[in-house]
Amino acid sequence: MKSILKGGVLLIILLVTTNVISQNLNSEGWTILDIKNAEKIIYISSVEGNDATAQIYESRASVIGNNPFLPSGAIKAFKTIEEAKKIVNNGEATWILFKRGDVFTEGLFSISGKSAEKPLVFASYGAKKEMPLFHINGLSAFRNNTKTLKYVYVIGLSFYVPTRNPDSAEFTGFKEGGPTGISLLCLDGRCELNTILIEGCVFRFFRGSSIQRQNDGVVKNIKLRRNLILDNYGHNSHSQGLFTGLVDGFLLEENIFDHNGWYKQQIEKGQSNSSEGQATKFNHNTYFQNAKNVIFKENAFYRTSSIGTKWTANDGEASASNIEIVNNLYYDFEVGISIGGNKTDAPYRFKNITIKENVFNSAGLSRQTNRTLGWNVEINDWDNGVLASNYIVHQNNDEVDNGNGIILKGQNRNVTIENNKLYNLKNTNYLNLDIDGMQEYENTVIKNNKFFKIDEASKHVFGKIAFPSSGLRLEDNKYIGKEPSFRVNRKTETLEEWSTTSKEDITNSKEVPDYKDPTRSLERYVTEVLGLTSMDDFYTSLREQNILNWRKEYTTKVINDWIKNGFKKEGALGIDDIDEVTSNKFLIYNYGDGSFKLQSNVLTLVDTLEVLDLNGKVLYEVTLKDLYGDIYNLSSGLYFFRFMKENQQVTVVEKYLKY
Repeated sequence: MKSILKGGVLLIILLVTTNVISQNLNSEGWTILDIKNAEKIIYISSVEGNDATAQIYESRASVIGNNPFLPSGAIKAFKTIEEAKKIVNNGEATWILFKRGDVFTEGLFSISGKSAEKPLVFASYGAKKEMPLFHINGLSAFRNNTKTLKYVYVIGLSFYVPTRNPDSAEFTGFKEGGPTGISLLCLDGRCELNTILIEGCVFRFFRGSSIQRQNDGVVKNIKLRRNLILDNYGHNSHSQGLFTGLVDGFLLEENIFDHNGWYKQQIEKGQSNSSEGQATKFNHNTYFQNAKNVIFKENAFYRTSSIGTKWTANDGEASASNIEIVNNLYYDFEVGISIGGNKTDAPYRFKNITIKENVFNSAGLSRQTNRTLGWNVEINDWDNGVLASNYIVHQNNDEVDNGNGIILKGQNRNVTIENNKLYNLKNTNYLNLDIDGMQEYENTVIKNNKFFKIDEASKHVFGKIAFPSSGLRLEDNKYIGKEPSFRVNRKTETLEEWSTTSKEDITNSKEVPDYKDPTRSLERYVTEVLGLTSMDDFYTSLREQNILNWRKEYTTKVINDWIKNGFKKEGALGIDDIDEVTSNKFLIYNYGDGSFKLQSNVLTLVDTLEVLDLNGKVLYEVTLKDLYGDIYNLSSGLYFFRFMKENQQVTVVEKYLKY
């Protein structure tokens, strides 16, 4: 990290490497579209448009004014997408804007932009607070098949299939197939999907969405941000919220996935009948196959058919690699994250995996497939991975009899499981080291985790393998609450016996931390913070999130912060103790690439900077006037920057998130 002081402005630069699209965001977190990059602008209105009189506009046209999304003059729009696309040329930086509040009955067409700086843009215009709505009855909302598609942004559009919504008057019955939301397929070596952004869109009642390549095609630099993907289901077929195959460079950020892969609960226990949208174990909110260079950040995964995020690697060693899953929310699932399923004949199929700071809440709640399992995180065949600082909490469904907090199986090396908190998991093995009876470990460590046993039926550690293993170490874990039990070599052991077996120091292991309120959950957030009466009300209100109505209180970051803050010690500096906007208003502005700046009046108000961790511990202290060159290296995570005068009077505290 470099820090530069010029003109009274402190600028700290973080060098971040990524394989996905980089673009500027405004203060509300949305992509900035610069009118200077548009070579021509086309407006489409299904109500006011006229294909015979429609015009094409240059970005400098006086009728547009200063804001192309809210034209100052009477623009002449097309009426149909079919006519408008006739004048759009491949490789041009064309902006195609749809009238807000209008309804369209055609999907988007597939055509490339000019460059990453000058993309083709599908977006919206007008003063209404309703997104353009596309009723899709054809193949898909946004489709590409085999041919090259590059430099395309789709922003702020809503896509819906009323004929597949059983609660709609337009419902035509359960039928095979059905439209897909996103269908970007690269099926041969001549095909390339590159630099695609889908942001602030809504997809409802599709069969699924798919972004994938086959053979020697190229799929890279794909970015999905702040979309809602809802209610996908299949009839006698598989269905996912989002399926990807062989992508390289993918960012999934702040999206909301809810109720995907199913319409109704599986009727017969133990069956996989998908007719009429029954939930099955094959359907998930997201399914990523053989993926590389992928980031999941601050997404929400609610009420999936089976798995919140499923990952497979079926082409041998390291066929999935460089995956980061950070600060996401998983609620009401059979399995939260499964990263290692399917083929297991090749070891170390997953390389360089990071899962950290996520919240898993209420596994097994709705029992969508009519099974009785609630698994949170499944690890299998990792080479170099970290599972750290996750919160696995509140499995309260008495019908669940097959619960697991963390599952570690297969062949794993250089894996660290640390600083996770597992709390109140009924009928659950908190840590399961032997779900299939075959494990191999090399340099694998489980340390500094806290297992809070609240329910008598739960076990902290379950394992049938010979233990200890030379490649597996347990260090400084805490086993808190009711008397823990450990299943080792087909024998149940007490905590003291476990200490002898594992050679783990259990001194003060049972000491209960003085946490503020570890019983915090999504359900409590809904009633106590949002003031709603039920989870049904929450899901209804959640679906009102869109680019024109993005409420921070419904975002994963805010919900997760509130739940995590319950695990802060009494008296410690907690997340919700901080007022982000202070009277001095010199905020840290994060540009999205890891850099930020302070307003120029900072040095006239304060002279000292302290960097604190989430527990309020001061990590570094430095005088602002001395901030030249390297000062310290921070690992990824959330910190507080506290700025003070020499008399130690606190002037302001600001959050800082390093990605």
